[in-house]
Amino acid sequence: MSTKLYDGLRLVDPGTSLFDVVATVSAAVKKTFASEADRIVAQEVARVVDDVARESGDSGSLSLFTTAGVHWAEQQRKLGHHSAFNDPLRFSIVFGKASSGRVLVYPFYSGDTYAGALEKTGLFTDYHYQNQSDQPEDVAVEEWRQRQEDWNAVLDEDGSFAGLPMWQLSRSIDAVFDYLDRAEIDVNRFVSPDERLHRILTNAVSAELMKASPPMIRAISAAESASRAYLSSEHGGAVTRPPLIPGLGTRTRDLGPVHRIPDEVLQLVVTRARAILDRG
Repeated sequence: MSTKLYDGLRLVDPGTSLFDVVATVSAAVKKTFASEADRIVAQEVARVVDDVARESGDSGSLSLFTTAGVHWAEQQRKLGHHSAFNDPLRFSIVFGKASSGRVLVYPFYSGDTYAGALEKTGLFTDYHYQNQSDQPEDVAVEEWRQRQEDWNAVLDEDGSFAGLPMWQLSRSIDAVFDYLDRAEIDVNRFVSPDERLHRILTNAVSAELMKASPPMIRAISAAESASRAYLSSEHGGAVTRPPLIPGLGTRTRDLGPVHRIPDEVLQLVVTRARAILDRG
């Protein structure tokens, strides 16, 4: 059976009370959730402000905060349950004690959202393991074998963590806008005009590239690279940035025109992106 425990950890002190561990982890994770929730709201609001579709939409009487929440909910419904983009702030962690006395820990989360929070607790050390390769250079042979024995001891027969004690974050990204329930976030602290301009330009270039039906991932990658290179140049630095985003209580119909890329800039970056695609 293939075993891939890339995020495996163990308690530094196996004698630490599990209740104390959970209390420390839950506090750190909840703090990270709140911060990341602010960031996600800010990004969604920026997308609403910079989306050309809003000029012809029918939600002009809604606030930026509410409109962003509606868009986020629609996006989540379209995603499959197992998508990495679905509920990106989910978190759970399981504990198991091996016969060696070591307490093994395995966290479940998307990307590296909570990795820093767990590391800062000082409770854990790396204990990853996989049986499809030799041990890393910085792990001794005997240590690698011990990890194999320990993980085999805590895993169920089917390789799962069934039956092990677990703590799970009760909050979910599905309710992130309800959880915040306020319009006090400084969006511009999370999403700068430069970041917004890069996204606006990348989206516009990608749309032009896709007219020739290249693989979507390659088209987006080329558009991102060409946009970033141009905007970091002297000429790119002179391109007008979008204005700061107003308060989240602002109605979308009260926003100014959507920020658009000058045609000559768009065509220049599209040409450079096409060259990137041609080079493979």
